[in-house]
Amino acid sequence: MNSHDAEPATPPVSSGELLGFPPEARVLIVNCDDLGMHEAVNVAVIDSIEQGIAASCSLMTPCPAAHHALRLLDDRGHAVRVWLQPGRQRMRDQGLPVVDNPFLDSFSLAVQDKALTYSRLLRDLPAGLSEWAVHPSLGTQETHAIDSGWLVRRTDYEFLTSAAARELLRDQEIIVIDYRLIQRAWTGGTSARPH
Repeated sequence: MNSHDAEPATPPVSSGELLGFPPEARVLIVNCDDLGMHEAVNVAVIDSIEQGIAASCSLMTPCPAAHHALRLLDDRGHAVRVWLQPGRQRMRDQGLPVVDNPFLDSFSLAVQDKALTYSRLLRDLPAGLSEWAVHPSLGTQETHAIDSGWLVRRTDYEFLTSAAARELLRDQEIIVIDYRLIQRAWTGGTSARPH
């Protein structure tokens, strides 16, 4: 048999499919990083989950406001993660769902016209599982003094909690999930996708 007669390769199964979504589904994790950094960050992270489009957060346990963050999380049931890049490839090698598309860190985006950039990114979101690391904060005067990235954080917060962001998700039929769905698939849960 020559190379022209070979069977076509089976296309890889996307992580979205491994999680129970159809192949064309656009699945997005919007994860708020830096919970625990400062009380203004903590409040913005919780608001971005409860009032905005974010679905999970990453706790920075050695930071000064980590205890405040834990008090805010108590009894809320939000998905929290600690994630290391080497673990991703190991899970992919085992046929488990991980991010299919390039990772987005909000610090890599210009603050000017950030809402327009986020809107374009949502409209152009490819099929499969994507992850965005966003960094919301209220941008209080106190945070201006201790965080040179306060404007990145404030513009993230403004978009995440906006009606426009919620409308775009609905209009574009983008499914936002948190890490619990992936964790269930990793631990052999009978059905990863919630019913």
